[in-house]
Amino acid sequence: MRTFLLSWNPTQWPWDFLHDSIAQVTQQGYSDDHWSCGNRRNIDIGDRFYMIRLGSDPRGIVASGYVTSTAYDDAHWDTQRAANGDTSIYVKVRFDAIAEQPIFPIGELDQPPLDTFHWHTQSSGILIPNHIADAIEQLWVTRDSVRQSRLPEELAACPVYIEGLGRQIVVNAYERNALARKHCLDHYGYSCACCDAALSQIYGPIADQFIHVHHLKPIADIGKSYAVDPISDLVPVCPNCHAIIHLNNPPLTVSAVRDLLATHAQQASDAT
Repeated sequence: MRTFLLSWNPTQWPWDFLHDSIAQVTQQGYSDDHWSCGNRRNIDIGDRFYMIRLGSDPRGIVASGYVTSTAYDDAHWDTQRAANGDTSIYVKVRFDAIAEQPIFPIGELDQPPLDTFHWHTQSSGILIPNHIADAIEQLWVTRDSVRQSRLPEELAACPVYIEGLGRQIVVNAYERNALARKHCLDHYGYSCACCDAALSQIYGPIADQFIHVHHLKPIADIGKSYAVDPISDLVPVCPNCHAIIHLNNPPLTVSAVRDLLATHAQQASDAT
């Protein structure tokens, strides 16, 4: 997996749906989109990216995510050029963090240990060297706007079928797999495996298809990439039950949480 810098200049392209994208990341942990990658064609599914805001201040990195397609040609992002038949090279992306103001202002990018990379660019699709990518990843997860946009047990996802890829950050963070999640939910549905709750029945349409996916085999215990089986390795759980699972070390099993719920329900019944 490589890391690329994508660019956004509000004076050239206003990103009218920015607030919608931020809301999607906040609500579901990710937002899918496509983005121009300059002249870059050798970009792969699963590659990491950061997005830098250019032009007038405030400048700096405002987003991160993963590439979810290979490069392809489509109508130019500039409407006038598109009308003339011009095209741009794009990739589909999955944002896992977006902010309206820079999470990393340009002034910080110009300081060690990030200052050896040329951030003052007008290009998109620039390859970030591994040592710079590792440094910014370590700092990235410490930012409040990044932490607040992510569910704690559901880091946003690399779209390929390999999980793990442990990176030493501040704590061990592990890339989750969006395609594996989809296959898990296609199989099991959106009801919690512990308490049987379907959140849309409790909160209404706003919670339709909102559910966590729990790894039965803790990735942190594996410490390396492995091929995940969406049916035998993953299970849907509601956020409350997911939190209870991880209150214990090692995490509680699904059956243990079901036993807790049954025991407490019986005790409550006996008390009445």
